[in-house]
Amino acid sequence: MTDRSDDGRGPDVRTDRSFLDRELSAAGAVAFVHVGNRFDADLRYLTRFDGSDRDYAFVHARDGDGRGTSVLCPPSGVGARARREFEGDVRTADDGDPAGVRARAALSELTDGGTVLVPRSRRTRCVRGTPRRRA
Repeated sequence: MTDRSDDGRGPDVRTDRSFLDRELSAAGAVAFVHVGNRFDADLRYLTRFDGSDRDYAFVHARDGDGRGTSVLCPPSGVGARARREFEGDVRTADDGDPAGVRARAALSELTDGGTVLVPRSRRTRCVRGTPRRRA
């Protein structure tokens, strides 16, 4: 790809989110939600938004025709940059609320309810010490 973006930063790279529509359809789900920050490579890929170190939410919901709508809920202070970098709807209402609360609000507007997919958690549980035997 040799086209340059309008701001001269390099190639205008876009994410094809049609795979999300296929996964939602296969799972019988109405939406996908991902909450994270700029250190989350998967979220950066989905949004092309080099966001904040504060959490923000990505919501992708499909309509009755199977087409998806993507929404980004950035944290306060970065809405203008989000509009430049994200291809989709950017919602800055209540930008001081936690990202999960804002994702829920977007889901309420986009869907009538149903199954929502989320990424697998990468958190692991670490336990220190040695298990004790019961006497």
